[in-house]
Amino acid sequence: MLTAQSTRERAFKACDAIFLEHARFPTVDAVAEAIRVNSRRLISEVIKEWRQNLAARFRKDRAEVPEAVRKLWLSALAAAEASLASQRQALEDQRLELESQRLEWQRTLKEQERQIASLRDALDEKAQSIQSLSQKLEQLSAALDQARLACSRLEGQLEEAKVAQQKAEERASGTIEWANLRIEEERTRLEKTWQDKLAKLEIDHSRLRLDVQCAEARQRQAEERLDRVLKQLAERDAALAKSQAEKEALLGKIHALETALARRKRAPLERKSC
Repeated sequence: MLTAQSTRERAFKACDAIFLEHARFPTVDAVAEAIRVNSRRLISEVIKEWRQNLAARFRKDRAEVPEAVRKLWLSALAAAEASLASQRQALEDQRLELESQRLEWQRTLKEQERQIASLRDALDEKAQSIQSLSQKLEQLSAALDQARLACSRLEGQLEEAKVAQQKAEERASGTIEWANLRIEEERTRLEKTWQDKLAKLEIDHSRLRLDVQCAEARQRQAEERLDRVLKQLAERDAALAKSQAEKEALLGKIHALETALARRKRAPLERKSC
């Protein structure tokens, strides 16, 4: 039965064979096929250890390594370092871009907060204006009721005047026509005066009602705009939180890459000192 130690040794030797015979770096599938053991986790650990030890072994046994393999190793090492530098630069560019987006979102958030405060102030002013208009409407309604009451009193006075006219006709038939003319003139004057007052009051009442309706419409528009702004702020807050999470994930990847690179650079020095 194969033990884990014997499998590691066979996998390590298979890595050497693939590298020296085929002039390419070993893969998990190639090593598994060579040793006929499908333990991918163990083989992956062996390949990682083999790569870490390859530089030290290359420097120790340089005379025994073929020239083609040496050139392949140097080329692969240069390509790996170039790829790592490119990845690091790409991550740095992404970090700067995310930081720029974060600052831009913060400025936008402050502007939206300022607009919300302005809209709230405007809503307070509209509410005060509507309250004032409502008070005026109540006052005009009370005035209109008073005018109608006065008109009713005048109608009563007119009836009293007619009664007085009848009595005057009985007392002096010669003055009936003159009294009737005076009464008619007075009635016409009074009716015209109060009709004008009623018409003016009704016009003022209609205008005030229209102002109240316009103010209510503007208030609804302001509330709808405030709802849209609050919804945009919620969406931007969610986007900012998502961006922050992505930034932290990228920073974690950068830290992991830098740690791996530091370990990779320290490994040959530690084995050389040993």
